[in-house]
Amino acid sequence: NVSVLFIFLLIFSMVYLYYPEIFLSRGLSYRDALWLAGLEMALHNGLIGVGGDEYVLLANGVGFTHPHNVYLAIAVRLGLVALGLWLLLWLRAGWFAFKARADGLGLCALILWVYSTVVVLTDGQIPWSKPAEIWFVTWLPLGLILLVTSRRPSVGEGGEAGLKET
Repeated sequence: NVSVLFIFLLIFSMVYLYYPEIFLSRGLSYRDALWLAGLEMALHNGLIGVGGDEYVLLANGVGFTHPHNVYLAIAVRLGLVALGLWLLLWLRAGWFAFKARADGLGLCALILWVYSTVVVLTDGQIPWSKPAEIWFVTWLPLGLILLVTSRRPSVGEGGEAGLKET
């Protein structure tokens, strides 16, 4: 609903104008410098990345072990080919969730996918390393989308694509 979005943006803008310290008290936590360093390292190591080698990203003189961005972490560690494959998987899953949005569980999967897509921009490492909190915003949406799409008949099996009637 456009009016709800407008009201939310209006409230957000008012809070930002009168209390900007709420949003900026910690600054960007070196994120901008980390992302630039991660992008530079990803481009420098090209198609196959740095592999299993340890690396340090310098952001304003402070060393970090990952760029705090899943997409950049994949590109740095595994290269641009792996990033392309991950994006293909991720965007395809998003497309399936979008197509299943008429179903309650499908809408839930789509909302979780959108949320996860944004969250991994600001934190996280590669999603298939040791178990970590990043698993909840990568594997959970993918699993939920897989569940939703496995419940849906293909076009031709039950007429139009949609949930089976019980």
